[in-house]
Amino acid sequence: MTKRIVILGANGQVGNEVTLQLANQRAIEVVPVVRSPSGSAVLRYNGVAVLHGSIDDPAQARRLQQGADVVANFALPVGTPSAMIEESAAIIDNTIACSPPGAVVVFFSTLAVLGVQDTSGRKHRSLYGNVKLRNEQQILALAKKNGRRAYVLRLGHVAGVFQTITGGIRAEIAAGPVSFIEADRRSNLVYTATIADALCAIAEGRAGEPGLYDLVNEPQWTWREIYEFEAARIGSPLQEAAPISVTPMRQTSHLSVSGLRQAGVTAVQRLGLKQVAMRFASALPRSLNEKIQADYNMARARSEIAALAVAQPVLNPAQNWPGLQTRGLPGLRATRELLDSQVFEPSGHVDNRWPKNLHR
Repeated sequence: MTKRIVILGANGQVGNEVTLQLANQRAIEVVPVVRSPSGSAVLRYNGVAVLHGSIDDPAQARRLQQGADVVANFALPVGTPSAMIEESAAIIDNTIACSPPGAVVVFFSTLAVLGVQDTSGRKHRSLYGNVKLRNEQQILALAKKNGRRAYVLRLGHVAGVFQTITGGIRAEIAAGPVSFIEADRRSNLVYTATIADALCAIAEGRAGEPGLYDLVNEPQWTWREIYEFEAARIGSPLQEAAPISVTPMRQTSHLSVSGLRQAGVTAVQRLGLKQVAMRFASALPRSLNEKIQADYNMARARSEIAALAVAQPVLNPAQNWPGLQTRGLPGLRATRELLDSQVFEPSGHVDNRWPKNLHR
């Protein structure tokens, strides 16, 4: 029996690729939801029909989720910190209140809720991690209150055809030699094929009880295994540089920008505290959020322009993370098997480009 999976946030980097992967599954009817036709162009070009609308609007949310067996929430609102919090909360409310009573709701969170480590070895929770942690608590509470089945899946670093980290790893391999902090350390990386398999497992009832799970490769791969796999994919030998260590960055107290707000932005940049600052900014009024964001964007642009003149060593920042002990979702197939068999290749239906939009 065909299962209908509604994908919220299908225009995002992860949602887009997973939608194209599921579009080729005979037992799955995938229904991607995107706000506007411009945001759905990649999907429609690849032959996948799309529903357009705003899931944070209750009147539209019922229409968009009609007939769903599974609602997969990849949506990530953008904008100021306060706007992100408000919009993500509204979306979660509507996935419970406006989806069919029998539908399973899947919220995609992040392992960043546990804190991230930067290049200086400091650990903190980013704004992104903070918002996702709030979202986890919200959806689990709503599911319990309303007697609904909900899965929260904490994604590791996401790799795949459309994913930034994959392009970076392949560029490192091609440029060679590759720098590792610890090549045989377990990574927290997850390929999109495993994300697609997780949704199929939930739809097919082979994923175990609803609840909170971590989603990384099955089983976890080391960084060496990841780089060896990608090297084989691009047909390039993997050359390793000497192991490197993480050392604290130099800090400076010199502030050249006048004004309290600008000085704060400069300090945040130089001390590497952007994510911490954004967490605090989320509690400020939206108007002040926008001013701080504008100041930060200006300072960041100056910094990036200045950095163009300096050769930087290449290091995948995801390697700063320690390999985490994870609670995996039951019923998943081995990631290597999925990738080697190409069962979840994100090809869509290229023989049917620009299909008519879906209507509910």
